[in-house]
Amino acid sequence: MFQWSPCLLVLALTTISISACATTSEETECKSMIHEPAEDLFLEEIHGDRALQWVKDHNARSLDRLQSDPRFEPIKSQTLKILNSPDKLLQVTFREDYAYNFWRDAKNQRGLWRRTKIKDFLKKKPKWETLIDFDKLAETEKENWVYGGVVAFKNRALVSLSRGGKDAKVVREFDTETKQFITDGFSLPESKSRLAWIDEDTIFVAPAIDADDLTDSGYPRKVFVLKRGQSLEQGTLVFEGDKSNVSVGGSTVRDEESGPAKHRLVYRSLDFFNNEYYLLRNGQTLKLPVPTTAEPSFDEDSLYVELKEEWSRGDATYTAGSLLRFNLEDLLADGNAPAELLFKPSHEKILSSFFVHRGRRFLLLSEHVTLHLYELIGDKLKPIQIADNASIGLSSYSKSQNLLIVSAEGFLKPETRFVFDLTKNTISEFDQQPARFDATPYEVNQHFATSPDGTRVPYYVVGKKNSSRGPRPAIIHAYGGFEVSQRPHYSASIELGWLKNDGVWVLANIRGGGEYGPDWHRAALKEKRQKAFDDFHAVAEDLIQRKITTAQQLGIVGGSNGGLLTGVAFTQRPDLYEAAAVQVPLLDMMRYHLLLAGASWMGEYGNPEDPVIREAILKYSPYQNVKADVNYPEVFFMTSTADDRVHPGHARRMAAKMERQGHPFLYYENIEGGHGGAANYEQTALWVALEYVYFQQKLMDKK
Repeated sequence: MFQWSPCLLVLALTTISISACATTSEETECKSMIHEPAEDLFLEEIHGDRALQWVKDHNARSLDRLQSDPRFEPIKSQTLKILNSPDKLLQVTFREDYAYNFWRDAKNQRGLWRRTKIKDFLKKKPKWETLIDFDKLAETEKENWVYGGVVAFKNRALVSLSRGGKDAKVVREFDTETKQFITDGFSLPESKSRLAWIDEDTIFVAPAIDADDLTDSGYPRKVFVLKRGQSLEQGTLVFEGDKSNVSVGGSTVRDEESGPAKHRLVYRSLDFFNNEYYLLRNGQTLKLPVPTTAEPSFDEDSLYVELKEEWSRGDATYTAGSLLRFNLEDLLADGNAPAELLFKPSHEKILSSFFVHRGRRFLLLSEHVTLHLYELIGDKLKPIQIADNASIGLSSYSKSQNLLIVSAEGFLKPETRFVFDLTKNTISEFDQQPARFDATPYEVNQHFATSPDGTRVPYYVVGKKNSSRGPRPAIIHAYGGFEVSQRPHYSASIELGWLKNDGVWVLANIRGGGEYGPDWHRAALKEKRQKAFDDFHAVAEDLIQRKITTAQQLGIVGGSNGGLLTGVAFTQRPDLYEAAAVQVPLLDMMRYHLLLAGASWMGEYGNPEDPVIREAILKYSPYQNVKADVNYPEVFFMTSTADDRVHPGHARRMAAKMERQGHPFLYYENIEGGHGGAANYEQTALWVALEYVYFQQKLMDKK
């Protein structure tokens, strides 16, 4: 089965020029807010000498304090030991007879791309065959290469190489049989281009190299078909988007993994959540007659459509979150062809994802945040029992081998893998991540807070048993955007840095995420963004009301969109939070659309040059709302110089403004690492240790 998801990830873009504000009278006001104050705009020069010196000075001050804490080194060293552990679970991708794996440990810090036969992998006797040693490659080429993923077909792979963890990547063609990069093979210079195989000698290329290639967002605007031996200039242009689109790309649908392309497709993203899809047939470009917000996928003669908003067609109206099936050819011939309703969501059961295997349909449903697996037989849902009190995930799938690897984990349950034999219809435990801590002292509870508009917001509380001991230090983590769901997950670092010291960990499932389907996400879109922040504050207040913690013991953490969330939280309610780790954040929402990936997120946040959106943004944007005469917690800003997705200027300028206003803060910027903050395990361990030492200092140390 092939499933489209062109905008599931928040991807990297280039800086763009601003468009005109709504009217002439508003233009001066709008632009003054976007460009003022000039005194800290130098910090948006990512590699500017003055900006980097500012970073080094603030890094030194923060690192001196946190690294000198006697708790720092034990947390860092133990985290690194866990990350490098040889017994950690293997993440694999199945292709034909092989299981492919990217592996890192203390010896292989940049990692190995390797493979073994699936039959040996399932017997737990893998005979690993190294395809690329990235440490050796980086040393030989004197480059700071970070593995950026592969797009494989038969014995060929388009390998992406990232410098320091950036989203922009160099692409080279690799032969998995000879284990060599192919001289004069398919290749692209460092860029945010997109590629897909059509056959062994033909690829789709959506280049993002020259200015004419790009949308206003900095993504590819054109799709070419490129034959082996052709230069990009010799490729055939098959699709062209508009400058105002976010991006375009191409892909294929195959009945079998290494079979011929059954369908050739192109798409264009109108914004982050609206996409148009086209089939390329006999020189024609046929648009799929489905809503732009829907997610289509293909299997055999069927087109499956997952709805993200209500859709009325003919006499029928289908709710957001429904799953429909069409006969593809019938739909192309007649846009009013009948639909088969396979699944309709309820508040208790929300479609998270699905897949189809040779006519069998499997649905992963979210039930109050936790995921459960079902098979859809006719119009009945048959539960597939995997594990009790755990959230289920789909790990790896092989159509040719008729098998699925299913995972199950919880806050206190290490991930366990199960082999689902789709031929024999049997499920057997395959492997389990070793327990990194004794879970017996801890418990997990789910509560619901009530937001100001009456919405019940779920959140999990993880901590030591016997809550009668009174309020304890707590950290709330949340994301609340882009329909990204936060699920229970096993984390040794949370126990190591927090739970073992009698801290409480909280996961808040606020609106803006996808825990309750598309409507849960859309409730906090654009001018309704404050709903997500209200939910977050409501969770904090509920924790205090339940005497789980106090405002003086409460910290918050979030990254990317979660960094915006934590930035808003401490500026709106400084009375409610004692500490805030604001990681790779968006903070100046009047300028976010001008910086790197920002333009592509206007589908989520709206355009600040629109008067309605601007009014909403100005009420919550942290940079515009931090005040000199308000007492804020000592915030810890964490970001990365190499982040070419969310501009480090957000964190830099917010910290600089708070410094001018006389507020205390800590600041750490990793010179590499991309949007993930770290390019290798050593950097990840450093990041984790800095975060938890900060929280322990602020929330656990006696004052």
